Amino acid sequence: MPPSALQNTAASNARHWRRTKTLTFSLMLIWVLVTVFVIFFARELSSFTVFGWPLSFYMAAQGLVVIYLIIVAVYTWQMGRFDRDAGIGKTAQHPHSPKPSQTTSSDHALNNEK
Repeated sequence: MPPSALQNTAASNARHWRRTKTLTFSLMLIWVLVTVFVIFFARELSSFTVFGWPLSFYMAAQGLVVIYLIIVAVYTWQMGRFDRDAGIGKTAQHPHSPKPSQTTSSDHALNNEK
């Protein structure tokens, strides 16, 4: 591999790692802030109601779980995008699977039966 290609790969890996760390720490900060906020201000949040329940009770029972799921979904979506940008995770062909141009006679027989 030529030196410039190695430098490009190293720069791409460094960029991918920097983006991953930024995303991870940002989402973890949101997770900590939301959790601490709801616990610390539980009495004040009790004066508001959501679906007839005090907001602090709702957040403890359901709201925080929904927020955590949203954090996981955002992380998954963004990491998939980062990996695609870096060319990571391309599907590797199984060593024993036939290549698209290699079809067997049984494949032709199956196609003719359809």
